Amino acid sequence: MKRIQDTKGVNEILPIPGAQVPLIAIEDYKGVKIDLLMASLPRVTVPGDLNILDDNVLDGCAELTVKVLRGPRDTEKIAKLVESELDAFLLTLRLIRWWAKSRGMWGNKYGYFGGVNCTIMVAFICRKAMEIRNKGGKAVKIEALSLLRLFFKWPWFTPKGRWKQPIRACITNDDREGNWIPQETDSEGRWRPTFKEIMPVITPTYPTMNSMIAVNYSSFAVIRAEIERGKNVIDEIDKNEENSDKNKPKLYEKLFEKKSFLAQPFDAFLAIQIVSEFPETYKKWKGVSSARANNIVRRMCMSYMRRYIVGVHFWPKDFSGLVTEKKANAKDVESQEKEETNSESTKGGDETELSCFFLIGFCIHRDCKNLMAKRTAREKLDHAVNVVVKRIMSWPQRDPDCKMTPHVLRFTDLPDHIFESHGGREYCAEVRNFCTFMLCICHSSIVTVHIHPFVSMHRPEKLQ
Repeated sequence: MKRIQDTKGVNEILPIPGAQVPLIAIEDYKGVKIDLLMASLPRVTVPGDLNILDDNVLDGCAELTVKVLRGPRDTEKIAKLVESELDAFLLTLRLIRWWAKSRGMWGNKYGYFGGVNCTIMVAFICRKAMEIRNKGGKAVKIEALSLLRLFFKWPWFTPKGRWKQPIRACITNDDREGNWIPQETDSEGRWRPTFKEIMPVITPTYPTMNSMIAVNYSSFAVIRAEIERGKNVIDEIDKNEENSDKNKPKLYEKLFEKKSFLAQPFDAFLAIQIVSEFPETYKKWKGVSSARANNIVRRMCMSYMRRYIVGVHFWPKDFSGLVTEKKANAKDVESQEKEETNSESTKGGDETELSCFFLIGFCIHRDCKNLMAKRTAREKLDHAVNVVVKRIMSWPQRDPDCKMTPHVLRFTDLPDHIFESHGGREYCAEVRNFCTFMLCICHSSIVTVHIHPFVSMHRPEKLQ
C-alpha cells in the first residue's frame, strides 16, 4: 500500500476487503481508474512465457487466487476469440463503456455494467457479426459502427421484458465442478430467471461464473430501458440515412448524452450517508460501504415492498458532503445533532469529518393514496433499510468513528452543490415538472417505473 501511495500520479486509493475479490481500487492514476488485484502462484519462479489460459496454472492455487486469475484469463481468451476483428471490437467496447458511463450504468458492484461483462457482451455481438458475414460469403472487415448498431438491435430481452438467455462469448461443453450452472431450469433444462440470477453474462474460462450476479430488479429495469432507448436512437439514425452526413454526428451524440439523475420525477430520495473522522479509516469505510450498498436496493425491490415502492433507481456515483438536520427524518435527528456537534468540535483542530452519500430515487405506489398507506410505506422502508445498515455497521473491522446513516429526502431538501453536475437545480426542477405532468396524463404505474431512465441533460428544448 505504501509503495502505491508513494507512486507519482496516484491521487486516491480505496482498499475494498469486503468485495467478492479483495482489491485495491486506485480511483485516479493519471486520469485512469484501476482495480489492482494480486495472485499468489505455488511456484518458485514465474516464467515470462507462462500460458495463463492453460488450466494447469490453477493446480494447487487457493480459491481466492483462482478468482483473481479469472479476470486476466477471460481477457486473454476473448482477445483470441475476436483476434481477426480486434480493432473493431476494441473501438466498439470503448463506445459501449462510454455509453454506460454517460447514462449512469457503470459499476458492477452496484448491479450495473462493469469491464468484464461489457467485454463479454461486445465479444458475443462481434462473434455473431462474424457468423453473419461468413454465411454471406463476404470477406470484408467488420466496422465498429456496425457492431454498435447490432448491439442495440440484438434481441436481448423476451417479449415480456425478461432477459432472453445467458450470454457467453463462446460455447463450451465443460461440465467440470466449479463452472456456472443455472439455479433454476424449465422442463427442457433451459435457464430460468430467479431473484439472484436476473441477467446472467457468463465468463468464458474455467471456472465460469455469472459476471452480473449483482444485478437486481431495479438495475435490470434501468439497463433494459437504456438499451431500448439506444435501439430507438439507432432506428432514428437508420430512418435518416438519406439525410446528409452532417446530421449523423448529432444523432450519435444523442446516444451518448449525459443523463441527469436528479431531474427524474422521483417522489423521494433515500440518502445513504457515509461518515468518518480520519482519512485512513474513511477510505476503507467508503470502499466497504459502497460495495455493500447494493444490498439496500435489493431489499427495497423485494416482493413485499413492491406494494408500497416502485421505480427504485440507485445512482452509482457518490456526492460529497453531509445531509443537514432539516433534511433528515425524525429518527435521525438525534444522531444528526451528535454528528454536527462532533463536526463543530473538530473545526479548530487538525482533523475534520469526512463524508459522502449515495442517492436512491424511488416513487410511492399509486395505490398508497391516503395518509395511513403512506405511513405504512414509510415504516416498511425504514425497516428494510435499517436491517441492511445494521449488517453493514456490524463489519468486524469497522472503527468507532465510521458511521452509516439513512435519510429520506424530498427534491427540495437536496443540497444545492450536488446539482452542479446535473444541469443545475432550476433545470432539474423544470424537467421534473414536465415529467410529472406527463405522468398525470398517462396515469400509469408502468410509465412511473420506466419513464425516468430516459431523462437526459442539455435538452431543454424538449420542454418548450
